[in-house]
Amino acid sequence: MLERDWFAPTLAALRNGELASVDFTLCGDTSSVTLHATRGDLRKFWRRRALASLFE
Repeated sequence: MLERDWFAPTLAALRNGELASVDFTLCGDTSSVTLHATRGDLRKFWRRRALASLFE
């Protein structure tokens, strides 16, 4: 399962500082987008980001 095997360990590594940042590239039939998150972003979960900033 992706959540247990990939996402949970990645989140744990980001939280404890083993990773400085993580990028996820989501691919579709005609396009793709890369989402970037840093350890500091974990403390900003309550802040609403502009949609355009997700596609930078």
